[in-house]
Amino acid sequence: MKARNKGQVIIYLFTKQLLAVVVFLYLSVGAIFGQEFVLSGKGFGAEKTVSLNFYYATSPFPEIPITTEKDGTFKKVLSIPYSVFAFITCDGKSVRLLLSPGKHLQVIKNEDSIVFSGRGAAENRMLRNDIFKEALFFAGHGADWKQNRYAYASKDTIERQVFRRAKREVDSGVAIITANSKLSPTAKGILISELRYYYQLQLYEFCDNILRWAKNKNRDYFLARALNWLPVPDGQQVRACRPASFMLANHCRNAIAKASEVLRTDSIKGRRIIADLFGMTFDDITNKAQNLGDSYIIWKYSRSHFNLPQQEKILVDMISFSNRLDDVHVTKALFDTLQRLYPRSCYVPTVKAMITNIEGRLSVGAANTNIHIYDTEKLTSLAALTGKHKNKIIYLDLWGTWCGPCINIMKHVPMVKKLFAGKDVVFAYLAMDEDDQESRWKNFIQVNTIEGEHYRLTNGQIQQIWKELGKDTEQQYPTYVLFDKTGKLVNTNAARPDEPGVLKQQIEQILND
Repeated sequence: MKARNKGQVIIYLFTKQLLAVVVFLYLSVGAIFGQEFVLSGKGFGAEKTVSLNFYYATSPFPEIPITTEKDGTFKKVLSIPYSVFAFITCDGKSVRLLLSPGKHLQVIKNEDSIVFSGRGAAENRMLRNDIFKEALFFAGHGADWKQNRYAYASKDTIERQVFRRAKREVDSGVAIITANSKLSPTAKGILISELRYYYQLQLYEFCDNILRWAKNKNRDYFLARALNWLPVPDGQQVRACRPASFMLANHCRNAIAKASEVLRTDSIKGRRIIADLFGMTFDDITNKAQNLGDSYIIWKYSRSHFNLPQQEKILVDMISFSNRLDDVHVTKALFDTLQRLYPRSCYVPTVKAMITNIEGRLSVGAANTNIHIYDTEKLTSLAALTGKHKNKIIYLDLWGTWCGPCINIMKHVPMVKKLFAGKDVVFAYLAMDEDDQESRWKNFIQVNTIEGEHYRLTNGQIQQIWKELGKDTEQQYPTYVLFDKTGKLVNTNAARPDEPGVLKQQIEQILND
């Protein structure tokens, strides 16, 4: 990721893939008051821990442990406010559930089947029906997307073989759900919404990713078709259905992206459109974006364009997302907004629990003596760094709190450190963050207990470091660099922490020289 000036950052904040924001969102259920519900079962093993993960939002949270008895049975009394999808997992194998207040459910896991009983059995049997496919015929194949038969297909082929076939499959599934006399009207509505919005989400991702990667000339046309395939999900639908929540965020993302395209080509017109879009001056929204990032931008758009239940859900999702990213500053700021605008929200106790948790982790990190933050010491050269760690191999990570890939890859660092525990290897971190981001930088380090040597430079100050690395014209974040024990720069493109095998080989080679 290249370093950006202020103007570039502004455009970037509006145009980056906002869909990614909602992939990592979650809510807590423990503090939400609801109606009693009993989940019981058998067949998951004797005296084992079974995990129950709720999908109150787009990512599972919380994880509730359930211990089975000697005879393999279990029983858990829960409080849930409304119908919610969940997964019960044991030994890496999961069973998807739809749980509803007052509709007790028993789950019996046999070797080759799942048997449901209780008032909530009918909807859970339906979830096992083939209409709820995990992998749709047009989706995939991830890194092997070129193998997708529709990636380079013509407009007519995609229309007939993807969109029309998808509609036929959805219509068939809706008919099966509707015809089931054992399902309540509420359960039918939830299952139908889940089915419809899951297909829409998969169509959208097919167009947004696979057709884009293939540079298919019809990508924009079909992306619009996918976005408008169903109505914008309402407050009830986004509360119960993950795909609906994803699609609501996609509507935000699409509108913001369109405004940003205008900003690229016509600054005056673009600034006016963005101001109208958010109901704020362009400078105000820019400052908010720089301070609170994508989470604020998505919620602020919803504030101007969606109804109250939709706004509230998106705001809580953004708080959860920020909490998931361990961004104390944004989590607290958005929680203050939730309390101010929705003081009676049933989510307030849940978000308070999130903040209590993150503040506790922050305190633990602040007391960790293996975290060395040099907040008043500025690196003026690479020699200043290597001089402090003579006779040590230095693995330097150039990153920033604003850099999504940097943060994602950093999750793999503890595993790498274990590989070199007790050896002459120092892990150093040089963040490119402006002075007004210092507290965010410190908080992130402490919340995540990132042990090592930590330095921060502004974009202007770090240019000398890039020059010494010979990368002053091509600055990519993150970048990983290795120095040998003499302080000599030996690798300006070292392996990432998520490549532990390659990195281990590179460091061991230096250790053995």
